[in-house]
Amino acid sequence: MWGPGPLQLESPKSDVPMDMRPSDSSQKTPDEPVRSSSDLMLSELTKQASGDCQEALRSGKFVVPPQVGVSPILGPAEPPMGGALPPDITAAWAASRRGRRGSEDSAADRRGAATEAMRGQRRLKSMPCNLNASRHADMQVEPKARAELHKIHEEMKQSDSRSSGLRIEDDEMDIAWGAGGSWTFFPVLPDPPERPFNERMFVMLPDSADRSGCLADHGYGVVNSKGSKGHMDLLPGQDACSLSRLSSGWEVICVMDGHGLEGDWPARRAARTMPWILQGAQGCATMLRHGQVSAALHHAFDKVQADLAHESICMDVDLQIAGCTAICILHHEKYDSVWVANCGDSRAILLVPGRGAVASTIDHKFGLASEVERVESLGCEVVRTVHEDGFVEERVNVKGQGYPGLCMSRSLGDLCVKRRGVIHDPDVCQWDLSICGKEYCYILAASDGVWEYVTSEDAASLVLSELERGSTCQDAAAALAKIAKDRWEDETCGEYCDDITVVLAPVVPRPHRRRRFFSGTGFVACCAEGPAKLFASWSWRR
Repeated sequence: MWGPGPLQLESPKSDVPMDMRPSDSSQKTPDEPVRSSSDLMLSELTKQASGDCQEALRSGKFVVPPQVGVSPILGPAEPPMGGALPPDITAAWAASRRGRRGSEDSAADRRGAATEAMRGQRRLKSMPCNLNASRHADMQVEPKARAELHKIHEEMKQSDSRSSGLRIEDDEMDIAWGAGGSWTFFPVLPDPPERPFNERMFVMLPDSADRSGCLADHGYGVVNSKGSKGHMDLLPGQDACSLSRLSSGWEVICVMDGHGLEGDWPARRAARTMPWILQGAQGCATMLRHGQVSAALHHAFDKVQADLAHESICMDVDLQIAGCTAICILHHEKYDSVWVANCGDSRAILLVPGRGAVASTIDHKFGLASEVERVESLGCEVVRTVHEDGFVEERVNVKGQGYPGLCMSRSLGDLCVKRRGVIHDPDVCQWDLSICGKEYCYILAASDGVWEYVTSEDAASLVLSELERGSTCQDAAAALAKIAKDRWEDETCGEYCDDITVVLAPVVPRPHRRRRFFSGTGFVACCAEGPAKLFASWSWRR
């Protein structure tokens, strides 16, 4: 079901009071129906809304995508809220099912099919009246340019061999977890439509009866919440994350932030394939076994990008101007270091009680001269727009074109600029945990829905204050997500809020580790093999 049907206003069967009827009743034809107070009110609202929309269109504050019908009250057309799907949506629904394995009647397939059907209708891309809100909306792509990019996507589909041996199937990823004490958590996509500010639930592989409890037992704090990009924003949120323990003892945290019309797909896909590749790909597993962590992360990002490009063709997802940023964090109990790979403008910081943020990744934005030099030398240009309040908005486009309008200089996906300088290669940094001294450390990773209006210092202060008061990591992560959401509300007058993802995990220097066993999730794991499980609750750590 698409949700409740549209509001129907019906005239009451009883006569309408005289004071609500038109004053000039003599001008009314005999066949004209009597108009109720609801009818009159709706008529006046329609006239007023229509006038407001026309004024917004003339002033440029309201951008209507091409080939989308506009209702004076509801705006651009959306999928029907009740009843049967029209033929074009039904066709999109059927097309989205092609290339999938397993039962065609599974709940996952139904969710995916409905989501693809909703994508078939162009997303409302209205530019909010508030300038701060409009800065964060996806760039509009001219119809001609979009057609050219889709033509490239279709040509790639024709030339692709679609060799089944190259695909990473969902079933293959699912059954990989459980051996050697390995496990993974990731958020599950709800049945469409996903409402604004929905906070997603998590699933665990191998399956656990108490998924939320397992997150707390492992010491993690996680929030994955959709934002709000307009009253017609019913498409899936574009943030994704995953938390995993590999059979080799490595623990992996991933945070991905999608962008573009179909940006939710590469974010969710990459968050699941990244830990699977680090565990299952022979090259990555060998590198990790020999301590070549940076090389393993670079290799994993190459494989994730290749998988996105290939799988997008198999699933008919256009990645020419859609992609995601990525943070991937690796830690093992035998090393007194944390490795962090960053691609884009999501961010990770290392927190030490009493000292705040002691290390941070660097956002791949256009304030970095090296990033600008690379993209401009390979066929892109950085477009700068100065707003009325002095804010400088910077986006990268193909030189001479109006797309893709990215706010970052590196990303996964975004195939149209991969050979033009917007690379998928991560910066990999190694953080020495010995700087923590005798204190417990915390890794905080979040999408730019947090960092847009919250500094690293403010985030560190808030999280550490919560923990010092005895809060769990989950409570601290939720508090940070709420602060970020409130900042969006204040800065954009409630017109826009980006998706928000927060992952908070405890780590501890090697000399202070203790052995503790964890059970109750279908398998038994040694907590000395993973720092996030070392101190399973705040009360135990105290």
